[in-house]
Amino acid sequence: MISPAQIGGVNSYNLEIAHERAKRMILTAIDLLNNHMVNPKYPGIVFALGGDMVSGDIHDELKETNDLPLIPTVIDLYGVLIWCIEKLADSFGRVFVPCVTGNHGRNTMKIRAKDRAFTSFDWLLYALLEKHFANDKRITFQIPEGPDALYSIYGHRYLLTHGDKLGNGGDGMIGALGPVLRGDHKKRSRNHQIAMGYDTLVIGHWHQLVQTSRVIMNGSLCGMNEYAYQCNFPFEQPKQALWITHSQMGITFSMPVNVGEVNKVAESPWVAVK
Repeated sequence: MISPAQIGGVNSYNLEIAHERAKRMILTAIDLLNNHMVNPKYPGIVFALGGDMVSGDIHDELKETNDLPLIPTVIDLYGVLIWCIEKLADSFGRVFVPCVTGNHGRNTMKIRAKDRAFTSFDWLLYALLEKHFANDKRITFQIPEGPDALYSIYGHRYLLTHGDKLGNGGDGMIGALGPVLRGDHKKRSRNHQIAMGYDTLVIGHWHQLVQTSRVIMNGSLCGMNEYAYQCNFPFEQPKQALWITHSQMGITFSMPVNVGEVNKVAESPWVAVK
């Protein structure tokens, strides 16, 4: 839960709002891809689940302020994601779901290298979803036991990882880009050495949307929270990354999916000059 009274009224988040934003995310993505492209034709869609699906109990303040205890939250999210995946399958025919674990859903005091996946409620959620859709040939899951998921779309190689192990820090000028780009450089070097190279790194964790050809860093569904507000992080509306991988040209259109509540102020003119 995010209390608007504690962050200057710029955002609010609870279970009901989470449901609304998840639905808006899917419906907006479908609208952008099908109604705002010329002659859209897709073989399917990738629905990447990058971890931190729940806020978890890793800090005392989270235990005290989460809307529900951890396990009921997982059960609630299970139903929401079933709806999301079914809606995408109905709209695009096929859905590929790569999944990696985050750092918030763990059931250990510290994040683990060994058995990272098996000590995470993220992984449990993914496994339950895969079982649910076992007989639906439209839907395919990739659930690695390690922290990374490597896959390709039309030969363009993606590596999905949560992003918590890329580095720490950043500053007020470039935000998370410093540690993320340094971490990407190290990961590319390691993967090249073991014949697991990739073209684009896809991450979450940092709650900041950045879409480039080398790194795609996802935004967040929750938006500004008390921690980000207290640390003076830049304000960003809740949004998710969406892009098209072309069969011959690689990544082409990149478009943010804004999932926040509609601004109800009076409509502004198309263009205005002062």
